[in-house]
Amino acid sequence: RENEIELQHGIFIIKRTLVPMIRVQHVDTHQGPILRKYKLATVTVSTAATVHEIPALDLEEAEELRFFISNLARVAVDDV
Repeated sequence: RENEIELQHGIFIIKRTLVPMIRVQHVDTHQGPILRKYKLATVTVSTAATVHEIPALDLEEAEELRFFISNLARVAVDDV
């Protein structure tokens, strides 16, 4: 969404988190050797309080998501 990032994880116990775009400080992608072998990456979204991860995305999808979130976060900061 434009105003927030919705994260959901879990199988038996499902945890849902909403991160407002205005709270996003920076977005990174990273790969370890195993993820690199399978052309995957993890996107990390950092706020002042914590770091949220979106693990094991396709490398191209992870880069697109990082770029998309960073652009929306920049717009949200400019609106303040």
